Amino acid sequence: MSRTEAAPRDWDADTYDRIRNSFPRVPWNREQGEFPRLDAHNIAFRNLGDLTFRDASREWRFGTDIRFELTRQDMINLRKGLRFAAELLFAAGAREVLTGIHGMPERLKSPDEARLLESGPEDPACYSLVLSHLFGTARMSVRPVEGVVGTDFAVHGTKAFYVIDSSLFPTNLGVNPQHAIMGIAMHAVKEIAGLTG
Repeated sequence: MSRTEAAPRDWDADTYDRIRNSFPRVPWNREQGEFPRLDAHNIAFRNLGDLTFRDASREWRFGTDIRFELTRQDMINLRKGLRFAAELLFAAGAREVLTGIHGMPERLKSPDEARLLESGPEDPACYSLVLSHLFGTARMSVRPVEGVVGTDFAVHGTKAFYVIDSSLFPTNLGVNPQHAIMGIAMHAVKEIAGLTG
């Protein structure tokens, strides 16, 4: 486990395990409220659009101690966005939406329940705001029963509705997927241009 910071003490992997094991019957989103603030060290790069990057850490005021504070308006926007995202998922055919928000139901089971997200907790600590390279949410497969996207990059049963990102991978690669995603995108564009061109 990476180092975490919390006031008034730091928690190590043993503390993490004790917390996790002390709530064996509690859904994971309730455990979230027991965790300290997590700090992630970052370096910011600006893509210059010509396959080169520039360190933008100083420009964006990144230092050795990075703090992100969400304002009240940020939280209002976040909750509206989460509601909209849940409504989109239900409209696309989701049967349930996992919230991952401490103090909220673990699962939303209908489009009407998506409204609950907009009135969710105001405390930013209730939300997990770290996402990294989501994989497998629209995995590619030959047969529709085993995935969302066909080998032509189109969503099964549709025409001209394509998925070209890491969501079509069957699982997490375990490494930064940037090159794999770029390669898939280049291949997909050639395939799609050939099909529609």
